[in-house]
Amino acid sequence: MLIANAGTPLMWAGCCHLIIGNAILGMFEGWLLTKFFKNEQKSFLPMIWANYASMAGGILLVAAATPLRADVMLDPLGRAPGYIAMMWIAAFIITGFIEWPFVAKMIGLKVGKKSLVASFALQTISYIALIPLVFFIGSMSALTLLDPAPAKEISKVDGWVYYAGLDDVTVYRTRIDGSLSETVMTMEKPIADGARLAIEPTAEGDTVDLTHRYSDDDRLILKGVGTVDQAAPVREGRTESGFALLGYVRTRSFVDQPKVICNYWPRLGMDVDDRRYALETPFLQAGWRSSVVLPDGKIVVQFGKAIMLIDPETEKAAKIAEGYGGDVLLDP
Repeated sequence: MLIANAGTPLMWAGCCHLIIGNAILGMFEGWLLTKFFKNEQKSFLPMIWANYASMAGGILLVAAATPLRADVMLDPLGRAPGYIAMMWIAAFIITGFIEWPFVAKMIGLKVGKKSLVASFALQTISYIALIPLVFFIGSMSALTLLDPAPAKEISKVDGWVYYAGLDDVTVYRTRIDGSLSETVMTMEKPIADGARLAIEPTAEGDTVDLTHRYSDDDRLILKGVGTVDQAAPVREGRTESGFALLGYVRTRSFVDQPKVICNYWPRLGMDVDDRRYALETPFLQAGWRSSVVLPDGKIVVQFGKAIMLIDPETEKAAKIAEGYGGDVLLDP
């Protein structure tokens, strides 16, 4: 497998890795074995098959971790580091045992202790060679650049974040500092995947409504939630994804700076001026959605299934709620 044989189907451009990368890795590992054990065998086919076998093991590992991964998505910044480390260790162990008989065949030994040691030694070399490649293709900048901090230390702006809960139908609102959450209502239809609950001016222009915005599924959720001076203006500009289909989820902003773009692909993450915060590994990918730049330049944004508050100057970040597609209404 590419990246020690587990999780390649979930990588960006994963099909190339699956079909070509594992074959190249197999030839590389076969070459290492022939050099180390001075084996005259010319065919690297056993190790090519070994990498495809361990790739299948990696797919099963990722599938088995689905419930755990769902839990991590509720707080990617806090829970992802431990989850990723655990999955790397599991992948290393699974790979070593899966490739054990193939290594034994390649070096002409029995399936015993010596060939097992050789298999794990080989995986260690593969990890050292391939982990930098995986992080070049993917990214962990969201985890390496952002530091958890209490929400009250990040922003002093007073207001509410409106969003859909994890059940897809309940609308909640939470204080920007995370100090209080309330149930607002239950929608008749669930929020669409990738949609946003947006706070927008009414036709009269003096009040704002809570609306559901996504392609052909635009609907009024709650009328008259506030006045126009409490909501961020609807600004023209590039959307989160670059696709017209998701045009309603563009960044909302009370100020001109910072420039914030939430890109569609997890690898591209969220751009804040000249910085980028992203999370894509073989085992976990989390995207950014529905960003709002507050009057003090702080950012309310969905990361995975968490509503986050971020200070781009200090790079402090806090989880304030769990849910999807929010917008901000300031206090009068």
